[in-house]
Amino acid sequence: RYPDKVIINAEPPYEGHAGTNWSDVQRYSFWSSMLSGASGFTYGAAGVFQANDRDRPTGNRPDGGAFDHVFWDDAIHFDGARQIASGHGLLVSLDHHLFEVHPEWASVALRSGHEAYPIPLRPYAAGIPGKVRVIYLPLRWYHWNGPVVRDLEPGVRYRAAYLETDSLKRHEIGIVGGNANGEWTGPTLPHMYDWLLLMEAVGA
Repeated sequence: RYPDKVIINAEPPYEGHAGTNWSDVQRYSFWSSMLSGASGFTYGAAGVFQANDRDRPTGNRPDGGAFDHVFWDDAIHFDGARQIASGHGLLVSLDHHLFEVHPEWASVALRSGHEAYPIPLRPYAAGIPGKVRVIYLPLRWYHWNGPVVRDLEPGVRYRAAYLETDSLKRHEIGIVGGNANGEWTGPTLPHMYDWLLLMEAVGA
């Protein structure tokens, strides 16, 4: 609605709020936002946003109940904070401010006999055409092997790797390029978590 405005996801789900929204939800919120055109993302955590202190519990509701039982000095060690910070660092290193959103770049390859993606979690894709592509795969499912990457530029070769979203540990794939239709299908993801596919043009 506002193509000329900078959009920041300033209040996604607080990690640990109401005993939920843990690091997997933080990763999904971050990567789906940043690869859909957001210019920024504000991480938050239960216990921190209401400054819940051990000696002076705050965030109490008028009826006497508190927002959350977690205290700020525990919440600052939640895994999601580190994982979001690492993701931010990766995007900065890839010149994210130059990224274009390209949801058409990625889909999933379903196994024979399965007609539809069984959960409503599509891949998210953005990057710099001819230079870098980042594709977030929210969850590997039973019925598909690897992502299908489309609209690969003729003659451009990419160094591809799967990255574990909680640690950014790399699983190298190798040098890849598109077929005659500009498509490439990635290998099966190592396990059924959420993943990043990072593709960097060789020599870019």
